[in-house]
Amino acid sequence: MSAQNNQISRLGSILQLLEETTSLGVVTEFLKVKKLTHSASSWDDMRNKRLLPAIASHSVSEQELIELLRSAEECGRQHVFLFHCSKDTAATLMERSRVTSALARQNLQDLLTTPRVLDQPSEPTIADVRWITAGIDTELIIKIIETRVSQRFVEETRFGNQISRNYEEIRERSVNVVRLHRNGLLEIRLGSHSNSTRYASDLVLMWRRIDFLLSESHFTPISLLRAKNKLWTDRATLSRIIRFSDHTLVNDNGNTIRAATGTENCDLLSDDGVVKSLEAFLDHDAYCDSSNIWFKNVIPGPSKEIHVLLSGELNEFAVPAHCSPADYQYVLDQLRLLNT
Repeated sequence: MSAQNNQISRLGSILQLLEETTSLGVVTEFLKVKKLTHSASSWDDMRNKRLLPAIASHSVSEQELIELLRSAEECGRQHVFLFHCSKDTAATLMERSRVTSALARQNLQDLLTTPRVLDQPSEPTIADVRWITAGIDTELIIKIIETRVSQRFVEETRFGNQISRNYEEIRERSVNVVRLHRNGLLEIRLGSHSNSTRYASDLVLMWRRIDFLLSESHFTPISLLRAKNKLWTDRATLSRIIRFSDHTLVNDNGNTIRAATGTENCDLLSDDGVVKSLEAFLDHDAYCDSSNIWFKNVIPGPSKEIHVLLSGELNEFAVPAHCSPADYQYVLDQLRLLNT
């Protein structure tokens, strides 16, 4: 295949993934910021009447589309595990010469200049390795794309005394992101499963995939227990920015109390009976096991309400829906602040 055909195929893949991972509104805003014609009533119009002509006239570059795709697919709909190492260790691990050599040994050095645009690869594949720079390299980002396969029940059929259950195979593209900060913070963001809430085995596999770049032995999990407890003890102050959907408390005997709202739009704090019950249990050496919260759309704050789950492993939280990088960063910053 010629270089030109490769480029056309690559652009087609980028546009298809944009359609699958983001909204017309996001792409419209992208074109609007660039002062280009931006209105489109459908994805076909956006592709054929707006993006392709803009690419042909060099008003939009392939790199800009890749940045837009990164923004659309790398944040949210993930379970996030937090770790840390020393600042000196982080600086060493993200050194360009070290990372470049490690990639070259795996024949992956091309990723530093040409990230892979993958839909549903046959096996988990590192698609992107890059640095975020502000005078010095402040972050190292590794992106792994994989195809998740699950089964969905379709119907049950009977033939005499025989019963057959038929299932449909579901294949989903999953985006996993590893982000090492120069201050030593490490995020491992695993794409959410549609049929599971446990990610321990996924985390083990992720460490194996990135071991040639980042070894688990350098990092320690960051417990979010303090943040979970502060959510409730500081709820009066936090009520300006957080809405509580449900809350689970556990004591040292393993006994559990769970409070949940009647609907997703309600707030636990509006029910005095629930609040007093949880307070009474907390007074007897209980602690927060999980929280289901929403960061409100306030100023300053996220561009929309962001749903966050604090459950599972001690160093784990989840953002169930896709969000912008700025909204994800807001959530991460708030949780880290609560955890101090």
